[in-house]
Amino acid sequence: MDKKGFLLAETTIKVVIAIICIGFLVFLGYKLYSLTAATEDLDQAEANMDKIMGIIESLEKQGSGSADYVLLSPSGWILIGWPNDLFASYIGGGTGGGGYSYSDYGNKIPNVCSENGWSKCICLCKYDASDVLKKCDEQGVCRELNFKSIVNVEGSDKSEGIKVETGKDLNIILEKNVLKIVEK
Repeated sequence: MDKKGFLLAETTIKVVIAIICIGFLVFLGYKLYSLTAATEDLDQAEANMDKIMGIIESLEKQGSGSADYVLLSPSGWILIGWPNDLFASYIGGGTGGGGYSYSDYGNKIPNVCSENGWSKCICLCKYDASDVLKKCDEQGVCRELNFKSIVNVEGSDKSEGIKVETGKDLNIILEKNVLKIVEK
């Protein structure tokens, strides 16, 4: 009788250790996947910013003009120019309604821009409606601009940014030393 009880306890310990090991392996796999996905998003953001800056530099050499660009990735990020007069983000929804929350960043720019001595920049950052400037500092790709930028959806004179979703058609316009990037 004692032998059966001893074997049962030994088997239980082996099962518990196996479950702990499997749990650890699942956690490790998730962490590796998250790290890879974040790196992939940053690589996509870098590639898109390089292409957008190539278009901007070409327009700058011409003095003015416009060009189209399809921004495909990374999804869940935002293209935004700094300094940003006014940033609007939609808060809420569902049956309780919701509305726009406006953040006035004034002359603030992301740290990566100010540390490089840039007074104006354009960034592709992980989107966070609560604080876009902070998210640009944490996870963003920025490039220097030599002129004022207006980045928005509706084509107004307010720079509100464009959220990246699948296949955003952009029109990049340079005229009178002002860069406008609008969603088509």
